[in-house]
Amino acid sequence: MKSKQRLIIVSLCMLFVALILLANIFQAYTFWIYLLALLTIFSALGLAIYQKDEGNQSVPKVVVISGSFFIGSVIGILASFIFSN
Repeated sequence: MKSKQRLIIVSLCMLFVALILLANIFQAYTFWIYLLALLTIFSALGLAIYQKDEGNQSVPKVVVISGSFFIGSVIGILASFIFSN
């Protein structure tokens, strides 16, 4: 994977974390911010999966990191909906 593509994926993951933090600050728009955060993490996952290294067929570290961000966000969203009611 080229360094420019890796930089785009990492920046999308950072944007995802920033959006999750923004959702806690602006609670009136929580649903839309979570939706935007999910779109960013899906685009990062898609970029990481389709832009694999040519010679290396193993799963890149970026896929593992962005996947763990995604699983953590789903758990966080579910917990916030459960505890808010």
